[in-house]
Amino acid sequence: MGFSFAVDHNGTNISARVEWRMSATYGRSDPTQQPGPATLTLSVVYPGSVYSPATFQLGDVIKVTVSNTGQTDTIYFRGFITGARADHETIRITCVSDVLGSLARTLIDAAAYTATNLQTVLTDVTTAAVTAGAMPGVLNAPTINAMQYEVTTSAQTQVSALSYLQQLIASEPEGIVLEQPGYGLIINGYDNRRISTLPATQQFAYGSVTGFGWDWTVEKLSADFRNKTSVTYATGTATYADTASVTANGPVGTTISTALTNSTDANYMALRTVQHGLEPGWRTSGLQLNCATLTDLQRKNLAANMRTGSYLTTPTVSSSVTTLYFVEGWTDDIGWNAATGATRWIRTLNISDIRNSQAAQRYLDVVSGVTWATVNGTYRWVDLEQNTI
Repeated sequence: MGFSFAVDHNGTNISARVEWRMSATYGRSDPTQQPGPATLTLSVVYPGSVYSPATFQLGDVIKVTVSNTGQTDTIYFRGFITGARADHETIRITCVSDVLGSLARTLIDAAAYTATNLQTVLTDVTTAAVTAGAMPGVLNAPTINAMQYEVTTSAQTQVSALSYLQQLIASEPEGIVLEQPGYGLIINGYDNRRISTLPATQQFAYGSVTGFGWDWTVEKLSADFRNKTSVTYATGTATYADTASVTANGPVGTTISTALTNSTDANYMALRTVQHGLEPGWRTSGLQLNCATLTDLQRKNLAANMRTGSYLTTPTVSSSVTTLYFVEGWTDDIGWNAATGATRWIRTLNISDIRNSQAAQRYLDVVSGVTWATVNGTYRWVDLEQNTI
């Protein structure tokens, strides 16, 4: 059982010259924001080799592959160099992913739409970005999952494809534009944040894993609390307030700008935003997972499938916090040397309480045997936007 990493520069393996420490970031630390492009930093030791600081140019392709014993190799990171700094021994390289990073620097023209399903608009924008040259060499075609709502938009000229996609996805509750570096773009909608239908590949049952460290932080923020929300849409503004909370605490409001067409959709977004803000859950950061303690298959699945929106169960880190989370992002600290191979792979996770953002439970999600008499008598219908019975 073991793992190893290989680093390629423009198709040439340079693993033997890579310094023993490498780090990568992915996703987001704040679950209310859209993810940024994945990044990678590494250092190349060049004295006594054919390499020099001039070898590594801005825009060159860096690909990192991870191997686990008995498993197929996985692209861990693929992107392009955005910065290089050299001293007398090393060249420190910074890279950004070829998925979101590429979309961020691709400019497109976008057509106007009237009362059009968001999935159609997102697909057209993504197609325009690919036509304009975004995501060259990425293995898979973009995946644009089903969206719930219709939008009305004006034409856009020479806008950043990533910024525009992130602007559009604001019209879908819990919508998110994310990536698998080297593999492709994924845009998820409301129903993709539903645990009952989440694919098995996106569920990481680590409740009995012993590789978790205990250097973690949990926090609740007043910025996450809200009892009143206004949502702008194509022809107006929808508002929702929890009157009991407003009476008890005063109005604590937030505003959301969308391209939604219908007032019904805007009203639902306002209601949902308030319900998920009345009792802010824990944000958990700094929870470390020692990937070296996982099995080869677990590491393979983690490298190939974990992403923003994955469902993670953890051991109990504190009696006051949940063990059920959505993955939002992470920072990886990786170490190895050419003689002994990989010696360190620590993933520091950013995760959020599932109650903060999961899709509302449906009738068919309720487990057998639940009756009106067994449901918490204090629940209001609107509370089921956040609570599961």
